[in-house]
Amino acid sequence: MKPRTAAIILARMDSSRFPGKQLKLLGGLPVIGHVLRRLEGCGEFDDIVLATTARACDEPLAAYFEQAGGKV
Repeated sequence: MKPRTAAIILARMDSSRFPGKQLKLLGGLPVIGHVLRRLEGCGEFDDIVLATTARACDEPLAAYFEQAGGKV
């Protein structure tokens, strides 16, 4: 039986140099959406998980990621 593998993305919204970067649009898709799509496309992972904080500022990030098909 093949072991399950997961990609874990570490992200938060309150960076001091570029706050909100993860949800900024890049070519019509949020940055975190590009990361998720690339990981999905490589076909190597059983799960793709976003690791973020439980703070209110990161709730929009978690909501987007789940809506886009990832796990939080």
